[in-house]
Amino acid sequence: MYVGSDDEVRIVSRGGYNGGNITWRNLRSNLVYANAVDINNGTHVYIRPTSGGEAKVTATGTTNNFRPIRARTFTTDTSMRENKKDIEVFSEDSLDVFRNAQIYTYRRLNDDQFAFKQLGMMIDETPRILHGEAGDSFDLYALTAYMGKGIKDIITITDKHGDEINWLKIENQYLKQKIKQLEDRMGAP
Repeated sequence: MYVGSDDEVRIVSRGGYNGGNITWRNLRSNLVYANAVDINNGTHVYIRPTSGGEAKVTATGTTNNFRPIRARTFTTDTSMRENKKDIEVFSEDSLDVFRNAQIYTYRRLNDDQFAFKQLGMMIDETPRILHGEAGDSFDLYALTAYMGKGIKDIITITDKHGDEINWLKIENQYLKQKIKQLEDRMGAP
């Protein structure tokens, strides 16, 4: 069936309503809305926004009131070396970023006053490499990798301190022996 429309197409039961499972597409803004659609007949489900687009989960009838999404795991598109190019070791020190970025609790502008407070950072206090493509949110894979880099930076400092402590212990033992030798000489007849 082909249907032409300048604005909107609604698909409903013959009676005009299908128990809340109404699906429509706003053709002008390229947004697709679906209420209570059950997709369970395939191994994989693909959401295919146009190039530069995003898959967004929002409250019914809104485009900016984001809703939670839940899954057992969230897998990145690829972490295999053979699927990447222009690979370079990221060697910048991450600790100053962690030292200077504040962690906040907040509510979103469209949350009511009793909504559960969120925990997070502000995008303007962090380096661009942590931001999503649009620049208005964090790329969680990048943020996780950056935290891993922070742990490595801390391990480097801890290892250096461990080496210094071991040398100080050796030096302390040596100086104790020297003091003992001097005390023995001074106490000798």
